[in-house]
Parts: sequence; C-alpha cells; structure tokens
Amino acid sequence: MGMFKNLFVQSDRSEIELFEVKDDANLLEIKLKDTDSVPEIYYKGQRLDKIPRGLVDISYHWHTRSYDTNGQNKIHIEYYDSPNTKLMKENTPLSLAEGTTVPIRLRFKSETAEGGYGKHDYLATIEDRVNGIVSIVLEDNILGYVGKVEGSVYIDFPNDLSLDTAGRFTFYIKRSPIDDSMPELEDYYFNGFSQNIDKIEKILADRKLEIDQKIAESETQIDGKLKDTNDKITKANQDIAALNTNIDKANDCIDQTNQQIGNLGKLKKMYSNSIDFWDYDYSGNPNLLSTITSDYFTTKDNVTITNENRGVKLTFRNSGFGAETGNVMQIKPQTTYTLSAKVTVNEDFVGDLSKVRLTYRKFPGGNILLGTNLADTLVGETKMISVTGSVSEMKQVERTYLRLDSNSQIVDGSISIEYIKLEEGAIPTPYHPNLFEKPWQISKIPLNENLANQSVVFPINTSTYNLYAAKMKKKLEIEKTMTITLKGTKPVNQSFKLFGNGSIDYGTLTPVNGLVDTWRLTFTPNEVATANPSNIELYQVPKNTLGNCTIEWLKIEEGDVATPNIIDYKYFGEGLKDSVNPNDYSWDITPEYTEKSFAREDCVVHNSGNESIDGFKDFRQTPTVNDVPVILDRFVSKTVKTTNTTDFTNESSVRFERWGRLVVANFEITNKSSNFAGWKNLMAFPKGYTPISLTGWGGTLANKTNRNPALSVYANASGITVMVSTTNLPENQTCSGTIVYFTNDVWPN
Repeated sequence: MGMFKNLFVQSDRSEIELFEVKDDANLLEIKLKDTDSVPEIYYKGQRLDKIPRGLVDISYHWHTRSYDTNGQNKIHIEYYDSPNTKLMKENTPLSLAEGTTVPIRLRFKSETAEGGYGKHDYLATIEDRVNGIVSIVLEDNILGYVGKVEGSVYIDFPNDLSLDTAGRFTFYIKRSPIDDSMPELEDYYFNGFSQNIDKIEKILADRKLEIDQKIAESETQIDGKLKDTNDKITKANQDIAALNTNIDKANDCIDQTNQQIGNLGKLKKMYSNSIDFWDYDYSGNPNLLSTITSDYFTTKDNVTITNENRGVKLTFRNSGFGAETGNVMQIKPQTTYTLSAKVTVNEDFVGDLSKVRLTYRKFPGGNILLGTNLADTLVGETKMISVTGSVSEMKQVERTYLRLDSNSQIVDGSISIEYIKLEEGAIPTPYHPNLFEKPWQISKIPLNENLANQSVVFPINTSTYNLYAAKMKKKLEIEKTMTITLKGTKPVNQSFKLFGNGSIDYGTLTPVNGLVDTWRLTFTPNEVATANPSNIELYQVPKNTLGNCTIEWLKIEEGDVATPNIIDYKYFGEGLKDSVNPNDYSWDITPEYTEKSFAREDCVVHNSGNESIDGFKDFRQTPTVNDVPVILDRFVSKTVKTTNTTDFTNESSVRFERWGRLVVANFEITNKSSNFAGWKNLMAFPKGYTPISLTGWGGTLANKTNRNPALSVYANASGITVMVSTTNLPENQTCSGTIVYFTNDVWPN
C-alpha cells in the first residue's frame, strides 16, 4: 500500500504549501501565508523557522492490487494543530466533526488535457475524526502517469463554513526500468498496472544492485591497477564507459516502455466501407486476390464452371484445358509468395490427378510463376494444397492470371476449388477475403485529401508520350514525402513515370499489393521546380515504344501511407489493441457519412411534385394536397365566450372541438331579454375552426328548461349569429345545442 503522511498547520486565514523533500536535504521547508499574523511553529519547545525532516514521514510503495483495502494505492493524510513533534497551534489535533467532508484534488501535467494539466478530484475517507486523519485511494488511470503530482486539500464543515486549500502537498510517481524479461506489452497493461509496477521496481532494484556491484568492482580494479601500468588504467576506464553505455541503454528501454504505456490509453482505429467481416480468421497475412467466383473464369473444350460455397466447381467432359481467370494482382520480383486453396475431387472424377494443376501465370507467354498439382489427392477427398516461391524479375508482363487445367491429359468429372488465397510469406495462413478491395477498402488512418487537380477529366485514354499534366492543390516541397496512386493500364513494355514540371524525375510507379491494375509511387523530393512547384506530369516510357495507356483515376496525397480513392468512409472501428483483425474493433457509422447521407437529394421531401415517402415524416406545418390541408389524426379543443354581452350573459360560450378536419361546436348561451328581435352577432370563428363554407352552416338550440327549440344559429362574414326561433322565449333562458362541420384551416396553435 502506498502511504503518504503529511503534517499541516491550519488556521482560518492560513495556507501552508508543502514542497518536495530533496534526497540531499535535511529540512522540510514550509511557507506560511497569513493575512493577519503567522502562527508560531515549535519543535520540542523550541520555536523554529524550519522543521527537521524527521518530523515528516514521506514514503510511497507499490504492492499487488487486490480488492480489499490493504491492496489499494492509498494516500494517508494527517492534520495536526498540536505542539511538541508536530506543527502546533492551540495544543489539539484538528478534529473533523460529523458531516464534515474533505475534498482533495490531484493535479499533474498532461499535454492532452485542457490548460496542460490533468485534474483528478477525490472525496477523502475520514479514517479518524478525532485526530483528523483522512485517506484517498488512487485511481488506476493516474498510475500510468510518470512525474510530479500536486495535491490540494479542502475542508467543508457542516455549518456551511469551508476552508479553501487547507493544505497542499506533492509527491512523485517515478518511472521503473524494464528489461528483456518484461512480458508482452498487452499483458503488462491488462494484467493489472499495480502488479507490473512491483515487477518493474524489483527489476530496477536488481539492476541498481548489479550496477553498484559492477561500479564497486571497477573502482577496486582501478585502485589496484593504478599502481601497475597506464594500460590497466585505460582498460578500467573502458569498463566504466561500457557500463555507462549499458545504463544509457537501460534508460532508453525505460523511456520506450513509458511511451508504449502511454499509447495503451489511446483507442486504435480502423476504417471500412463495409462491416460484413463474417467469422473469418484474420490473424494471418492479407489475401491479395479478389474473392474468386465463376464470373472471373473463362472456359472451353467442354468445361463448365459454377459457383460453389466460397469458390467454384469445374466439370470436365473429356477435356484437358479447364478454366482461367482474367487479370489478377501482379506479384513483385524477389519476394516470397504462397498460393493456397481448398480442393475437393468429387466422386465422379476419372483421370490422372497428378496432371491436374492450379497455376499462377503471366501473359504474354503463359509462363508458370507459381504452381502445384493434385498428385497427392484422392478421389472423394478434400484437402488444402499450397505452393511457395518467388520470381527474380517481372518484366514484359501485361497481366497475370490463375488457371486450373489438366496438363496434356483428358479427364472427366468435377473438381471443386474454394478459399483461393495469394499472400506474401513462405507459410500459408488462414483464408479471409481481400479487405483492400471493394466493398471494404479498409485503412488504419482516415482518408487523406486528394491533392490532384479536380478539373482534370477522367478516364484518360491516349497513346501520347505525356499522359497527364496538371497543377496540384499544394506545392511540392523538398524533403516532404508524397504518394501518388492511379488505376490504369499500359502496354507490357511501358512504365508510368512521374516528373516535376516536366524535367525532375521522381520515379516509376509499381503495382500495388492486393489491387488489380493499380500503380503507386511514394517519393520525397530532393529538388522542386522553382517556376512551377505544384506542377506534376506523368509519362509513358520509353518514348520510342509508345502504346495505348488508360488512367481511370489518380490520387495524390501527403505522407507515405496511401488511402483509397473514395469520398468518405461509411464506418469506423475502435479497439484497445492495434490489430489487423476487424472483429477486434467496435464499429459505428462515421459522422461524415451520416451528415452527407442526410444531405442527399433522395433524403429530402419537397413541397412540390409527386414523391413516395417510406416511413414516417415529422412535418412542422400541416401538409396539404392541392392547397387543402390533409387530415391529421389528432385532437384539439378551444372554448370561446361571447363578445356580445349586450344581448347575452358573460358566461355564454361555444366549445369548439377539432379532430382532423372535423369540428364539433357545442353551444351554451343565455339571452338577457325575452323574444329579442332580429339577428344578434354572438362571436367570430376562432382561427383553426372556420367552416369550409358559410352557406348552409347552422342549426337549432333548445331551451334547457323545457327542451323546446328556442334559438337558431347561422354563419356570416362576422362569424356566428343568433335569432329567436319561437314566439315565447322568456329572458335569461339557457339554450344549448351542437353543430358539426368541416374546416380547411391550418392546425390551430
């Protein structure tokens, strides 16, 4: 357990700052700030300006973390206001009453935090209220920090009084050495930080002891050999120099490990345009071939081909040729590759299996670059086949392709071939699809900006010497690395060559692993044209053998890592470790793709024209058809009192209830005079409740006393009007009734 004891002087207007105790210091310095007077400090009855170091026990030890209190990383703080061997005031400890809380803030430097300092706040546990002892348990996330930590203590009393910065203290989290016996970094991180700190401290102690012993031995040798010869002295000095070199290496190892520990806290990212990764094993080498289907093959000589599982099924009918693919990824010279596949010889097969071959070839010529046969395979058997090899050069290659055939032998029956994989390396690894191709186009970094001139029209199809010439968005700079990638085709004897402003040779583009007809060059200019530093040009070389070339697209980006030529990524994944397995990441839609998706034309509902809308739309205003509001499945009501209080009582009112376009008007009005003559305006229609037509609107209200018809209501430009419809209507008679009608008004607020 890590313990850190401190003694503080406390008064209502005093602030004590406790500074680091240096290894070569005998006294612990304190600084007092007091708006009135400085409290006196005593040691064994003597007034002191400084306090002996022995009064303060500063220690910090790491032990294996467990779930009980004794296994946690704890800072233990005691507050005193007593004389003798402690900082003194009024001869009593600073007791902490019930309800008192002690917040503690730890502050440390952090480049990523706001203001350059990270902050951790704790609410201390009160261990001993009478003697003012509290403690905090350090969180794991601060233990990855190396360096000085500043602490500030605050006290909030239950009577709403508080002490801001009741005390301050500092301590260090020191780095620990790591040697070759250190476990893998992931284990170091995930097995528990505290546990590994113990190991590191032991390594540091052992190494320090070893260094001390070697220094002692060297000094003894020096003392003895000084009496002999200068050669022995030189030899001793060489031993010391070698020892210092070892110490420097150990420190470098520590620094590198600290950097790795810091990187562990950063989530690793991956980007993809599809998250259909299935359950493949991605632990091996990348697959450089497209997913092989029957569409990739051509056949002849009575051979048919169909898709089957993760591959194809070839059926021979007394034939020998088989089938071959179109253009596939071109391998690099002097590089080891492995071609592998899962093959099943079906029960109907008849023929010599040693003559049946899977080969990787080049055109023109049909030369076999990688190839294997089925000599060790039996009819009815399924097995993995593979071949490993390399080629010294790849000259005069127009395209490369796969072929499955029978070598000069007629065979009959069917063979299934699945999980075809081409990879760099001498050992075949588990199959998975080529994630460099569509739909995934996977990357470990976000998309780089395409600096190519966007006004150039693609595709380019030409036989001229100069294939492309344009200004980039940015200027080329000396010693600033750039990468250019294009998809295109060229004659077998030609190459794509990049120049700056037509004269500065930056290099030749080469095939890209895992992509067909894709070429790339990463270059760092040592020279840039003064006149037009943003100009780049592509040529086909040599000039005397020009042929037809195509460029489907071209991308120029800063840095030595190329990213796909796409507008945006649909998905991004985050994971704790830097893995090539996409299933190790948690995937989500990128904000950029979400924003652009909602900005598309097909995501917009227009206010004119015919459109089909899937799902539900939340309209802010009432939608209309031919300027007529559509029916809404909701209810609203409004009660309106009469505006004519001359002929009707104040409480006369109409309650309007609207559901969709249907309105129900509920009347309850009382006349002031009997048998009043003529039409009397009652009120205007409120907004949202106006009838579609005023003509024909109206009805009869009954006297609530005798249930006889008494009043008639109609509509005009002024609103609702009322007249007596009986010859015997006394004064102050309440009449009621209901009128139902439709409205085309917008929905009332």
